[in-house]
Amino acid sequence: MTTPYISIVITGRNDDYGVNFLERINTFVRHLDMQTVKHPDLFELIVVEYNPLPDRAPMKDVLYSSNNFETRIVTVPDHLHKTAGMTAPVLEFWGKNAGIRRARCDYVLVSNPDIMLSNEMIDALAERNLDESCVYRTDRYDYHGEGIENENLENYLDFAVRHTFQAHLCPKTVQIEQCDSIDQLPSTQRNGQIFTNASGDFILSARKNFERSRGLAWENPTSRGHVDSFGLIRLFKAADLKAQYILVKPLCIFHMDHPRNGAFVKWEPNVAIAAAEWPGWFAKPTWFRDDWGFGNEQLEQWSNRQSL
Repeated sequence: MTTPYISIVITGRNDDYGVNFLERINTFVRHLDMQTVKHPDLFELIVVEYNPLPDRAPMKDVLYSSNNFETRIVTVPDHLHKTAGMTAPVLEFWGKNAGIRRARCDYVLVSNPDIMLSNEMIDALAERNLDESCVYRTDRYDYHGEGIENENLENYLDFAVRHTFQAHLCPKTVQIEQCDSIDQLPSTQRNGQIFTNASGDFILSARKNFERSRGLAWENPTSRGHVDSFGLIRLFKAADLKAQYILVKPLCIFHMDHPRNGAFVKWEPNVAIAAAEWPGWFAKPTWFRDDWGFGNEQLEQWSNRQSL
């Protein structure tokens, strides 16, 4: 058996967040499983089940069981969530930190449960030649997913391309007319700016870099807005990375659009620039917890391959 190369970390629970959550996460897992037939054990998938609801089935009972990579479910229970001191029922990046902390692979991809990676992205990652001194980002394309369940699994990406309506590029989001192939989609022109737009869907770097920065996002009860963007900048600076490498089409990701609960704060590129030029913002001691990711806790874990 080949040693997995990348730990994919996502957060979620069986609460129907954004409507049809189970459909979206199972689309992600089924599609990734199909894509990795040629690259078995390239990944391990870590699903952080954050503050699960007692009256809903646990994720291990409703998640598609992958064949070509191990799926691990790490549970953050309600009593630990309450120690965060925040009213939101799911703290996405506290959960992602818990997954990063328990990752086993040399590299970690922080993503979300409604993403599809392009086939070209899978093949490129399978070459196993990532640079540990870099953080990798990519363009995200949003698509309307109604009707995708009627497609054959191997046609999901073609469906996503045809139903893409906007692209999250660096530095801005743009609207898209009908496209029939990835080649027709707009893409980022690499310009040296830190790529914060939709960063929570794809941040890839060496596990040791996340360890040096004590997780992706700070665990502070007063901070919620733009956590992914500030986390990316913090990772880049605190881990003293050499470069940001932006992957462009066809090395890209597709995101199934869904309603969002609560306020959605629009990210402004000039804020990213200002934060990047502020050398001390990430160094506040309260944002560097030695026990980040519930590091002092023995979280319950489940695997579709073995008992943990």
